[in-house]
Amino acid sequence: MNRARVVGFAVMLAIAGALASGSGRDAAAGEGRKEKVRRLAEKLGYPEWLREIVRRHYAAEKPDDSAKVEERLKAVKWDALLSWVVDELDKRVDDATLDEVLPYLDTAEGKRHLALVRLERSLAEVDLVLAVVPTLGRNMNELMEGFTKVLEEATGGEMRNPLQAAKESSNETAAIATLWNLCVCQAMMQTTGKIDCDADGIGEYGTFLELTGSVGVRKAFYPGDGGPAGTDFVTKGTPVNPAIVSASLANVDADGIVTKSGYCFRIYLPDTAGVSGCVHETGPAAQVGLAGGTGKVGVDLCEVVWCAYAWPVERGVSGNRAFFVNQSADVLQSANDVAEWSGPQKAPPGNSAFRADGITGMIAVDTAGRDGDVWKVTN
Repeated sequence: MNRARVVGFAVMLAIAGALASGSGRDAAAGEGRKEKVRRLAEKLGYPEWLREIVRRHYAAEKPDDSAKVEERLKAVKWDALLSWVVDELDKRVDDATLDEVLPYLDTAEGKRHLALVRLERSLAEVDLVLAVVPTLGRNMNELMEGFTKVLEEATGGEMRNPLQAAKESSNETAAIATLWNLCVCQAMMQTTGKIDCDADGIGEYGTFLELTGSVGVRKAFYPGDGGPAGTDFVTKGTPVNPAIVSASLANVDADGIVTKSGYCFRIYLPDTAGVSGCVHETGPAAQVGLAGGTGKVGVDLCEVVWCAYAWPVERGVSGNRAFFVNQSADVLQSANDVAEWSGPQKAPPGNSAFRADGITGMIAVDTAGRDGDVWKVTN
């Protein structure tokens, strides 16, 4: 922890007054104590912080309707939310600290300390996302459950636990980053010609096990029987070394799915059918194979097309949205409200984000894909 954060924590502790046990609090509350605690909460910026929390929830539900968000904010019972904070402070701040701190916060030095408190609150939000949440005397989940209940009562509707929402958002952000990185790595695999089953000098896209160097690359070649030439793992070449993709994506299961940070991932390659469908690898590395479609990769098409999906391990818990990327380098997202892709048992087929059946068809940008959900480019 750096100096700024140490100072921030010290200021918060000084203001709150030995929060760890609450043993310093006087047994009898003085006259007007609740009013003083409320004034402390206001000086610490809790009304603004509460408003920002609710605004974020509403904005996530209606990202393109700021007028609707503002309308809903007007109906919130703000006093009930602030009263919850006041009650939490009242349990922890002793009278002596309260009487000393309130006048101090009106001084120039006190105002500078308040700025540090606001900074620490922002840093604490980062800690919540990272699930670094030690609390003083209470379990964070218990505390957030209580806060969520107050939020629901104040807003007149169901609102998710802010800590859970932050974790879901973190997982979704990580899934997008993984697909972006995969796109770069696939381009590297293809341009360097690490896989070239028909020996024409043009490289082909790979699977997770090939990209991570976990297996020898595809080397078999079948000229085709009334259709495009194909390839599979019957004959393998040299594994890619050094690996192009991180080893964290090498744990491929029997369905060709990799799980990471609350999300499932699967790569699809074109098969050898006339209207090319999708084929995916199967694992683990010792039993590497191909499944789906014709069971063979279309060599020439694999030089130009591929795609991958990311979807939550448990929809509504580890994440909500589904994501897609292909050789065009645009990461797409869907609300995943219709298909409800969730976990290895409910994985999106290769054509989910397409307007047609095949992997060579048009992508469903700003329109419904084959899975029924509307897909949009991720900002």
